[in-house]
Amino acid sequence: MSPISSRLLVPRTSAAFSGPKDIPNLALWLDAADDATLFDAPTGGSLPAAGATIGRWEDKSGNSRHAVQNTVPNRPIRRTSLLNGNSGVHFTGSPVTMPTAAFAVPSAFTLFVVQRNTTQFQPGSARCVEHGSAFTSGWNAVGASLGMAGGSYVWQARFNATTLDTNTSTAPANYIIQYTSDGAATKNLSLTFNNGAASTFTSTATPQAGNWEFWLGSLAGSFFHSIQYVHEIVYYSNLLSTGQRNNVVSYLNTKWAVF
Repeated sequence: MSPISSRLLVPRTSAAFSGPKDIPNLALWLDAADDATLFDAPTGGSLPAAGATIGRWEDKSGNSRHAVQNTVPNRPIRRTSLLNGNSGVHFTGSPVTMPTAAFAVPSAFTLFVVQRNTTQFQPGSARCVEHGSAFTSGWNAVGASLGMAGGSYVWQARFNATTLDTNTSTAPANYIIQYTSDGAATKNLSLTFNNGAASTFTSTATPQAGNWEFWLGSLAGSFFHSIQYVHEIVYYSNLLSTGQRNNVVSYLNTKWAVF
C-alpha cells in the first residue's frame, strides 16, 4: 500500500473558507489558541501566564457570550504548548468550571469541541460541555450535553432526557468531536469523533424554554466536574450541511493536528 493510500483521509477545506464566522448562525466560539481571548480577570485583566488561572475566555462569535469565572479557586488553568504547539484550558476537577452568558438552547445545532482527556474524568457522569441547567426541572432543562459516563472513558451525549453512550474509550486521547441535532419533532442526533463513523440516536424531547448558560467543565456548574483540556468550541444554532461540517473539521484539524 502506498504511503498516501495508507493515511487517514481528512476532508479538505474549501479554498474560500477562512474560519467559523464564514458560516451563518454561529452561536459561540471559544479558541484557546488565540491569546487575545484569555484573561486573568472577569473584566479587564491581561493574558494569564502559563500555569496561571483564567478568569475570562472571550467569545469570538460576535455575540459576547464570554465564559467567566468570578471565584478564583474555581478557575481553570492556562496550559501552553499543547496540541500542535497551541494552548489549552485545563479543567482540573471539582469545583472548576466556567459558564458563558445565557442564551437560548437551540433544538437544532452543530457543536464542535476540540478536547484532550487527561488521566481521567471525575467519577460519575462527568460533563465536558453542556448548554442548559439540569436542576430547574430535572434533566428536562438540558439541551446539548456531552461528557463521560459512569466514571469510565465511554463518551455520553445527552439531549434532554435521552442519552447515547458510545464505545469510544481511549484515555488520554485527543478529539475533534462533532455533536449535531436536526431539530425535527423526532430529532436525529449524531456524535462523531475525529471524523470517524457517526453514532446516532433520536429524541422527541425539546430543550427548556428561556436562556441558559453554556457550561464548560461540569453539569450546570454544580455536579459531574471533568478533568480535561478544552482547546476550542464552535457552536452553531442550526444543523450544518456536510460540506460546512467538513470545512470546520478541516479548519480545526489544521490548527490542532488532532488526527
